[in-house]
Amino acid sequence: MAKKTLKILTIHSKETNDNILNFISEKLESINYRVKRATVEAKEESLCKEIGSSVRQCDVVLFIGGVGTEYSGLVWQAVAKVFHQQLIVNPHLAKYTNSVEYTTAYAKCFEYTHNGTFPVMYVQGLFLLTDDVKLLQSSILNIAVPFLTHLNGDVVFKRKLTIEAKGGPPKICGGSEVHVSLCTASDVAILHLTSSNMSALLDYENKLLEDYKVLDRRENADIEDLVYSQSDSHVKKSVEVSTSALRSV
Repeated sequence: MAKKTLKILTIHSKETNDNILNFISEKLESINYRVKRATVEAKEESLCKEIGSSVRQCDVVLFIGGVGTEYSGLVWQAVAKVFHQQLIVNPHLAKYTNSVEYTTAYAKCFEYTHNGTFPVMYVQGLFLLTDDVKLLQSSILNIAVPFLTHLNGDVVFKRKLTIEAKGGPPKICGGSEVHVSLCTASDVAILHLTSSNMSALLDYENKLLEDYKVLDRRENADIEDLVYSQSDSHVKKSVEVSTSALRSV
């Protein structure tokens, strides 16, 4: 599986402990991420430029110092511009900082019930974390790593085909990269195909089209829709699974 790229951003004018950065990098590399680092000036224009380019070029971006710090307000102004979102008061962060905290309207807050873990904010591939060493370490271990581990899993592509089966259930078995489940009803058979290899899935489907009369196809007949919908649902599922896991702790 190809490694996803992840960039760690820190404020240039604020010292960040090298030990904690090395710790974060090692943890992320251990779950198959290629890690980059960069510093950015605490100026709105610089923040907008760096955040914008980073989220376009990398699969994931971690901004250390993006919440609960003296620079967090400035960082969130830049985030709002990059993602074209309105700034709102966030009640989740206010509980931890005892002050008014602004985030973008659609930012997601990951909280962990264990004492000593600061929440992590998430906006479209961008994670914003505290820069307090102890709180940051706990947030990385308890929130970021579980989420990113799941996000780095294989995307599963799905297809559903209905084929003619007047002579009885067809004898169909999946290939090494395609899993097939089959159920019959009247004179038709409904096939559910799944694979993490899109090319293998489409090749297998084309073979079925040659050998059987396909009556109906589902899960997006257009290949671009297939890629977009399955990849997008994978990200959504990562959010759902991670949120569920955090709530159950």
